[in-house]
Amino acid sequence: MPTQRNVLFVPSTLVAVTLGLGWSIAGGLVSCDSTAKFSLQDRKFSAIQVVSTFPVNIGAGGAITRVCGAPLDGSEPLPVNGLQFAVNMVGTENPNPNCEVDADQSIKEGERIEQQVVTTDAARRTVAINNWKLDIDCLGRRDAGTGACQGINLELPSAADVRYAGTAPRCNKGDPGTWQSVAVIVDHSGSTSGQTTAVDTLAGRVGVEDEPEKVILETDFKDYASDPFHARVQAAKELIDRLSSNDRVISYFFDENAVSVACSSARTCDGGTKDGLACGTSSDCGVDADGDPYSCTDRLDLNEDADANKFLNMDAQEQATNCFGAKAEAKANNKTGLELNAKLGGEGRAPVWAAVENAYDF
Repeated sequence: MPTQRNVLFVPSTLVAVTLGLGWSIAGGLVSCDSTAKFSLQDRKFSAIQVVSTFPVNIGAGGAITRVCGAPLDGSEPLPVNGLQFAVNMVGTENPNPNCEVDADQSIKEGERIEQQVVTTDAARRTVAINNWKLDIDCLGRRDAGTGACQGINLELPSAADVRYAGTAPRCNKGDPGTWQSVAVIVDHSGSTSGQTTAVDTLAGRVGVEDEPEKVILETDFKDYASDPFHARVQAAKELIDRLSSNDRVISYFFDENAVSVACSSARTCDGGTKDGLACGTSSDCGVDADGDPYSCTDRLDLNEDADANKFLNMDAQEQATNCFGAKAEAKANNKTGLELNAKLGGEGRAPVWAAVENAYDF
């Protein structure tokens, strides 16, 4: 959608639907009339998420070209006269998933939402440019004092084009082509906990030609930490929880020393008959005297015990192969590894591309 958007309106004519069915029973029995009502399980439109935004040039023929800096051949860049949004339309949960767990609440083209098929097809279009209410404002900086726009004002009255793009299909346990493979890569460098070089805590910057200065740990190091509350680890764990039952995942954490697989089986039941033993998921644990189930608890001491944490007995390739998976235990291993290994103790700088390369190679 090559302009700015505030609100998406999905047309809706039926918010709740009930069907009335009447019948009669006769023939030797007392006549009886009855009415039954059936509520249809119907997904609703709930939100819209902006995934990315790019400045674009909209040509005379409607062709859209992203403008991302100056061309490498030295020619003048195309003028920016629009924006291209990639958005995700979100619905309520799918009441009849084809996988055991389908946490993908995005609305796919062709699905029925509020009793209407969502489509951009011209014959029965329900998603079109007139569904988008536009409010063009300022693209760029504003004056700190006056609030005046110091950027670009676009004069586009409406969206030029709205269309669906091919994205992840709806999960289907019988179709491997719908199963996603996800790599989670988490920063474990010193800056996450506040270990920085002296120049980093000042206004200057370390250039690529400069030798790194000695790492210092300030007495108030949390003031310099990029993630003092470990939000990145919690976000990674929640992402894993949002995967569908057939989606596979592998996790990595990286710092100056290495790019490591973030998997650990160091969990114990917090009580019950299997207390003290490694557990795959909470379903492996017993119950207390009231019948309430115990749960698996991450254990740092077991993470350092090769007999309890099976990943300590493996080389890097074996760790990756055994970490990667869709089953509940594999996903629990990923989350435990992130919790016990990627939170604390990060060192040095952040070899981001090395971590990305590892994930791509796997």
